[in-house]
Amino acid sequence: MHTLFRSMVLAVAVIAVALTGAMGENEDEEETPEFEEQKIVVTATRTPVEAGEVTASTTIVTRDDIEASGAKKIDDALRLVPGLDVRRSFGAVTMTPTVSMRGMGNEPGRTLVMIDGIPANKADTGNFQWNRIDPEVVERIEVVRGPTSALWGSHAMGGVINIITTDPTDEPEVTVDAEIGSLDTNETRVLARGTAGSMGYRITASLLNSGGYDPVPMNSEERTELTTKRDAEEFILNARLSPDIGKKGRLWLDYSLFDDKRHEGERIQDPRGLFRQFDTQQFNLLYDQKVGSADLSLKLYDIEEDYFWNRERLRRGSYTRYEVEVERTERGGLLQGSHKIGSRGRLTAGFDFKHGEVDGADNYKEGPDAGLRVINQGKQHIVGAFAQYERGLAGDRGRFVVGGRFDWADISDGRFVDETGFLPNGPLEDGGWPDADWSSFSPKAGLLYHASDKTDVRLNVGRAFRPPILDDLFRSGIFRSRYYRAKADLEPESVWTFEAGLEHRPSPDTTLRLTGYVSDADDFFYAILVDPDFDPRPLYERRNVAEVKITGLEGDVEHQFSRTCGGFLNFTLNKSVITRFKRLSESDPDLTGKDLEFTPRWKANVGLRYHGDSGWRGQLTGRFVDDQFANPDNTARIDKYFVWDLTARRKVAGAWEVAVEVRNLFDKDFVEDDYFELVGDEWTSRTDPGDPASPLLGDVALDPGRVISFVVRRRF
Repeated sequence: MHTLFRSMVLAVAVIAVALTGAMGENEDEEETPEFEEQKIVVTATRTPVEAGEVTASTTIVTRDDIEASGAKKIDDALRLVPGLDVRRSFGAVTMTPTVSMRGMGNEPGRTLVMIDGIPANKADTGNFQWNRIDPEVVERIEVVRGPTSALWGSHAMGGVINIITTDPTDEPEVTVDAEIGSLDTNETRVLARGTAGSMGYRITASLLNSGGYDPVPMNSEERTELTTKRDAEEFILNARLSPDIGKKGRLWLDYSLFDDKRHEGERIQDPRGLFRQFDTQQFNLLYDQKVGSADLSLKLYDIEEDYFWNRERLRRGSYTRYEVEVERTERGGLLQGSHKIGSRGRLTAGFDFKHGEVDGADNYKEGPDAGLRVINQGKQHIVGAFAQYERGLAGDRGRFVVGGRFDWADISDGRFVDETGFLPNGPLEDGGWPDADWSSFSPKAGLLYHASDKTDVRLNVGRAFRPPILDDLFRSGIFRSRYYRAKADLEPESVWTFEAGLEHRPSPDTTLRLTGYVSDADDFFYAILVDPDFDPRPLYERRNVAEVKITGLEGDVEHQFSRTCGGFLNFTLNKSVITRFKRLSESDPDLTGKDLEFTPRWKANVGLRYHGDSGWRGQLTGRFVDDQFANPDNTARIDKYFVWDLTARRKVAGAWEVAVEVRNLFDKDFVEDDYFELVGDEWTSRTDPGDPASPLLGDVALDPGRVISFVVRRRF
């Protein structure tokens, strides 16, 4: 963790400068604090704007929304947001959940995820590790749909999800949670926050243990004596210090630790069986300062992850065990300034930089390849500069936004060496890959028009881009449950999107929203089958497939039936189709006219919420997901499903609160992945695992069914 140490030293230096500047302020000035509490604002536009004045299609998931949904993890709360596809195949024991937006497919890197405005997608996989966010530290989640590369750069093709965490409180408070539930699951959490002297603090620690479940259906031939439960053990620590630096500034120092261990449902010889562990640490420095009429913001971050995977297999009677060890580094910074121009205008400009690096190796411990290694390495740098101008329309009739961003990205030091000879090495002498660089300009324009006191119209157009991730460029091997061959000549993908939205409030108790969008993507990354006879599974390659057209409609209705009871209904219609396919050889399949895999055409959510005077709160939610294709050539489908969730909680004896949360209320059998399908009364494998004597259980994704949790909370 040497880089983490260097970042901490840098942070101390920056803090010293900030505090020195703060001491020089005139503290006797009679001014209203610049950062006092306001109603919910949207910071995903890089400037604080009231939610009703944002030009983009935006959803705010509040603290109350998170609690009412009974979400155990943040991605669970996002299931109810229009335009989002959430995949958490094994419930609480899911290792890597994915969230995508607006029909962009199951490629996780097309949705930018941030924590307090700091990017958190990994450079090698494009993923964000949703499990490492404790819902208890989340104040709200801001979901901005549509291309936002003009502000945030790479990954923001479908949109941005910005997770805003809680601040210290003026008065000290402590909250203790204890939870038990299905799947032999228990969780304990402690949160403390307050202010001691001039130092604000917030610290939370949680420990989760789940005995898990066996996701292989009882009546499936895939269940063998090697089948075991998928389980989970995780520890999360979050800490924030916020010294008082005066009325015009704010300073945060954040530290987080995520230690996660999971068994994956198969054990052959090694006592651990298939087993993974994540050890992730993150350090942030966030500093805001008002200087005259300008607002300045600086953010620095360093993320270090050690990843371990114990993997064993039995192929044609031959046993092999190897250990995957990967070191990941993400570090960078963001600097921006915002200046008010006249009475209605604001100019925001700045730059950011990001460095991502991966250094991994598969170390073979037992079997015919014992002592050999598979090495993969690579680095990615992205630097961007942006400018945005916002202006309110005359008569407070709305606002418009125009902006643009230039990004430069390069990849270097790529290397892949397979000493076993199973997959080809990189083309250079030492197994290396050629360096490459790209540049891109992403413009955007948006308009919000208040047609009346009850009706708003929104129009947006913009471009987004994403350079290839390191795994697609440099690493051959298992990725998203398929074998992939590296392809270093990938070009960045890009998308233009136009959207038009209408919001109408026919009464104070009712809000209706409707948004339509059209996206045209070029050089879209997609999985192409290049060797169907590859042993033990078909071999794929990530390629730029040319053009994809995405069209959709998002609708949302909210209504308050009474002072204590409200409801909502939302839906998403989406069609993502390859309109022109680039074949590199005669053997390539022609995917023209095919739907993108893992993009349901129809989704809907309905819910009723109760918040009574007696202390009772509850929510009943129904979730529908339509059929979706499970492979590029659209020959396999995942069946549609509809499930209900229920939460109820009540305050008792003042500082106590009890809750019951039920996921999948009616115990519906369904899958979110492509391994099993229900034929009659039996679950059968839809793919050939290669060797019947070597089950490949990493793909099995039968939902855990009804999960009941009981929670007791005490506030001090």
